[in-house]
Amino acid sequence: MPNSKNMEKSMQEKIKKPTNLHKLVILARKNADFFQDLDRRAYARITKGDQRGELYPLDSSCFENWLSAINFKVHDEVANSKLKLDAREHLEVESRLSGKNYNVGLRVISNEEFIEIDLGDQDWKSVQITKDGWRVRAHKNFFYRNNSIKALPIPCKDKLDDDWVESIFNISGNN
Repeated sequence: MPNSKNMEKSMQEKIKKPTNLHKLVILARKNADFFQDLDRRAYARITKGDQRGELYPLDSSCFENWLSAINFKVHDEVANSKLKLDAREHLEVESRLSGKNYNVGLRVISNEEFIEIDLGDQDWKSVQITKDGWRVRAHKNFFYRNNSIKALPIPCKDKLDDDWVESIFNISGNN
């Protein structure tokens, strides 16, 4: 029968040893930023060098695949479904409690001041339209891209007339 000192030592070692869940959550935090949108859906913004990074809803297969990939890359083992589910739930709760809330759009985000259209390109650029005109630049807001999002052509000011927005969207400013 094991003595109580050995049992206590064994228990302390188990407590100090990080669980697979703890390791995966820490790994995810190092490689992504987590927040929720205005509808309280949790997202991960995957860090990729200097670029803003891709956005994945935490309840998506893309995020689950990403968790598998980073776990395999670092720990050389496959994360089972339960581990990924537990990590996702943990990160969702953290996202909701963090207080970080951002507007997330699928192709278009707008309010009374601007319209921003995601061009779907690799440089994460968008067309930003205000009452003063339009320009192409890096995203100002957060965009989620599902697999059906394809790149749009980049408009060129030299080749567009002043009412290009009205003609593309089939709207008239004379209402």
